[in-house]
Amino acid sequence: MKTKEEKMKKQNEKREGSLTIRAFIVYICVAVASIGIIYRIVDLQFFHKTELRAQSEAAKKTLETVVLPVERGTIFSRDNEVLVQRIIRYKIAMDTYPTERIKREGKPDSIKLLLPDEDFYAKLSDLSDSLTTLFGATNPSWEQKLKTARENKKRYFVISNNAGVKEYTRLQKFPILCEQRKYNALCKPEEDLSFADYPFGDLIRRTLGEVKTNIVSSNDTTKNKQDSINRVLVGLEGYFDTELSGTPGLVLRKYISNIAIDMKSDDNIEPINGYDITTTLDMTIQDIANRSLMNTLHKFEASGGCVIVMEVATGDILAIANLSKDSKGKYRETENIALTSFEPGSTFKTASLLVALNDGKITPNTPVPLNYKSGRTATVGHRSVVDDHTLYINNPELWYVFAQSSNVGTARAIYDNYASNQQKFIDGLKKFGFGDTLRFPIIGGDKKPLLRNTTDRWWSKMSISTIPYGYEVEITPLHLLTFYNAIANNGCMVQPRLVSKISSKDEIIKRFEVDTLNAQICSDQALQHIRSMLDSVITCGTGRRGFSNAPYSVAGKTGTSKIYSPDAKGENLYNASFCGYFPADNPKYSCIVVIKKPRTGSIYGGAVALPVFRDIADKIYTTDYDLMPKAKAIAQDANIASIPISAKVRSKTLETIFNGINFKESIPMKSEWLHVYTDGHYLSMDKVVFYKNIIPDVTGMSLTDAVYILEKAGIATQVTGYGRVKKQTPEPNTPLKKNQKVVLELDIDV
Repeated sequence: MKTKEEKMKKQNEKREGSLTIRAFIVYICVAVASIGIIYRIVDLQFFHKTELRAQSEAAKKTLETVVLPVERGTIFSRDNEVLVQRIIRYKIAMDTYPTERIKREGKPDSIKLLLPDEDFYAKLSDLSDSLTTLFGATNPSWEQKLKTARENKKRYFVISNNAGVKEYTRLQKFPILCEQRKYNALCKPEEDLSFADYPFGDLIRRTLGEVKTNIVSSNDTTKNKQDSINRVLVGLEGYFDTELSGTPGLVLRKYISNIAIDMKSDDNIEPINGYDITTTLDMTIQDIANRSLMNTLHKFEASGGCVIVMEVATGDILAIANLSKDSKGKYRETENIALTSFEPGSTFKTASLLVALNDGKITPNTPVPLNYKSGRTATVGHRSVVDDHTLYINNPELWYVFAQSSNVGTARAIYDNYASNQQKFIDGLKKFGFGDTLRFPIIGGDKKPLLRNTTDRWWSKMSISTIPYGYEVEITPLHLLTFYNAIANNGCMVQPRLVSKISSKDEIIKRFEVDTLNAQICSDQALQHIRSMLDSVITCGTGRRGFSNAPYSVAGKTGTSKIYSPDAKGENLYNASFCGYFPADNPKYSCIVVIKKPRTGSIYGGAVALPVFRDIADKIYTTDYDLMPKAKAIAQDANIASIPISAKVRSKTLETIFNGINFKESIPMKSEWLHVYTDGHYLSMDKVVFYKNIIPDVTGMSLTDAVYILEKAGIATQVTGYGRVKKQTPEPNTPLKKNQKVVLELDIDV
């Protein structure tokens, strides 16, 4: 028998043998696996390198960061009429013979056709039908065009030069074009943001401005030559370009079987559409100002001019017209004259004399010695000063000097009181804002007036005798109007306001409140004096003929300034101006008119610029209900049904009117638009229905409502006149054509 020790020894020997066999098997397996891995590495590195690189690039293509475009904001008038609407347009083209270059290590690159003939011709008919549906039939047909392009291996076949966002979106779903990851047939669209819709045409075009993107090529002749993008910013659009532009978004996008899937990522950015800008502009007043200015420029063959109409209490710019004659003799909005500095001439006498009135140096009844030496000429200090006409009074009172616009009398009043302390006079003018910028929200709106101190290099002994009647000082028409508006506003100078708010579709982003620049520019007594003197200009001065028989009162000052320019070539050139406010006893509107270089007829502000002011004031008066107290009182006591009217209005607008006059009549029908009319006895209403593919009838509507209805139907508009729609061309209720345009003729008597 074996002993216990022998048995244990034998068992240990068996166990060791088994472990040795297992270790050998593991070793063999590891060795084989290592050899396989080494072989695979060598195989991939040296025999499948090109194929793997192509697969890697393809995998990268299935995942990319995409820029999400945003819509640019719209600029509105104070009544929410569209003034500028930037419309995104695309130039879209198709690669009818798309290829891909495949790189091969150590061998010439190969070209792979991504869109085989069998795929192209199999889907050609469906693609042609889709293009016909979207863009209309063509001759030759879309199918024939695409066939020809394919045969010629055309890489850039233009489908549309003017496609909108909707058309571009639909194109991406068309046959062949929708399989972009497979065929890559849709060329990257060229986006053009410079296209803008101006419903009011060239009206206020220069103030609204524009944003141009210019591509400027460098002169570098090396291979690294690059083009730089230069953005040209002009006017209101340029000033608020950041707010209007919005913020493009970013999204990580994955393509699976040519289907785009947006992925969640911390790097994604939500797109923010551009904000809308609401201005203070009243397009009815704007049209009035523009037409009156245009007529006067033609009449006097002037080189240009501007009109600004401001609301006294708020400083709101209701109209700002700038017209300049181009090389063809046509007047267009090319230069912002309202923000261009000029020597104001006699309209500046108001500021000069207000300084002395405020300092207590003079009163309206202070006698002013003229001391003419010969004719209408007198020496004031170190300068010979000339009057336009002789004042046959030796020592006229100051108010008469001002009413008759005497250069000699004005210069004398200032020189005699400030010759020993000339800087005090300049400091007084600067208290009226003539030393500061207005910070007007428009490109070029921060221009500072030129008003020298006595310590400046160009100050001379004659300056104190010249500045009082508007020379050796340069200011913009807007600056001058802001000063006059402060006089009308009981001495409170408010900043001119062109924009009332910035908003998105859901909320107001920023509201621009009335901003006071100077709560009181002068003493109450000085203010009373200067306002009475401005009245005298109209009642018995240089403006007396311009406002005879006016149903409202006016206060203001005429101005005529000679232009000293090397371009004059011996010709006497002048600027004619008038600045004032109305009604004089309770001012609501202020206005300035500047006519540059009138060449026929008169050159004087009272004969050239003042009639423009009168024409604008007359038309505003007839359209402003609050300026006609008698008519307002009669209407409040009358039955609305007794007033003969016929108009098309929104039902909500009608409700507001009824509530405002406490009219108890209810609106019996539910309709967004109503035709309201009376025969002098009964008030009647009918529903207004607009039909698809038919030109809407907008006669009797306000301009705001008419443009809204027409543009909603995809119809462009052109406007003439002011008031309500009297006539439209083509006739309403006729078939709507492609790219239809309707001309609206307005009239206040409708």
